[in-house]
Amino acid sequence: MPENSLFSLHAEEADDALFDPACALWARCEPAAIDRFWSGKSALRERGHNWPDLTHVRSLWSNEALFFYVESWFDSLNVNPDWGTGEATRDLADKDVIEVFLRPEGSDHYYEFEVSPLGQWLDVCIMRPRVEIDADWQSSMAVRVISTEGEGVWRAFLRVPYQPMMAPPPGVGAAWRLNLFRIAGLEPARDYLAWRPTFTERPDFHVPWAFGHLIFLDGA
Repeated sequence: MPENSLFSLHAEEADDALFDPACALWARCEPAAIDRFWSGKSALRERGHNWPDLTHVRSLWSNEALFFYVESWFDSLNVNPDWGTGEATRDLADKDVIEVFLRPEGSDHYYEFEVSPLGQWLDVCIMRPRVEIDADWQSSMAVRVISTEGEGVWRAFLRVPYQPMMAPPPGVGAAWRLNLFRIAGLEPARDYLAWRPTFTERPDFHVPWAFGHLIFLDGA
């Protein structure tokens, strides 16, 4: 798989089947690894082979929505159990979180989706980074998180419908822009991790030119 592309396979299964790590389609998807600091440095090289925060992301797509399956390894979690899951949590990035940035083909906007190890979530429409943001935009995304005690990995599933992004369903061969991030741990050893690094002086994920590509493929 090219370093700057994640391939998404077409799926015709029901949504609930795709929210299951045992679904056979996920095993056919090659994962993207969130394994670099935002600066571009290799986290494994900097932190050593016992570094716990490796993350794998896979993708599937249907005619109605885009799906992501995230596996996040950890040795401890930085979470806030007082936050609920019934509505968007604005300060989610202050704790452990996975972030998906998605820009549909032909769109001037990009969209940010976040999920925590406790299933808390956030969705935002970005018109201009740090300048023009629609925090009230609603994606109608669905989230499921699985964390098995003692396993040392939490798993998240995201279903993102096309319609709220004003994006038509993609076809085979379509290419959207994508970046994937993870924030984990406590300062001063907090990890700001990226699939495609942004190379900024300080941690900053809102760098659209650094996005990679999400390529839509036939699942047959």
